[in-house]
Amino acid sequence: NVDHIVIGGDFNADLSRERSPHIRLLNNFCVRNSLDLRVKMNVCTVDCTYKNESMQTKSLVDHFLLSHNLTVEATQHVMRSTNV
Repeated sequence: NVDHIVIGGDFNADLSRERSPHIRLLNNFCVRNSLDLRVKMNVCTVDCTYKNESMQTKSLVDHFLLSHNLTVEATQHVMRSTNV
């Protein structure tokens, strides 16, 4: 039994394309699992959230799925840049 769910990722999806089969699948997944899609969190203060120097690739976590009960409680988000 899970009280709260948070899923973040670089979905490589344009969520405004509502007729896209990929977006329909994502929306259906959210409905079936009582999740709210938080679109394009403001992440302009960081260049990327993952970087693979050897493959010369990078990614940015820019979308989040939250359980309905968290959506009501989530009033803000913070991204911190760290040099790990």
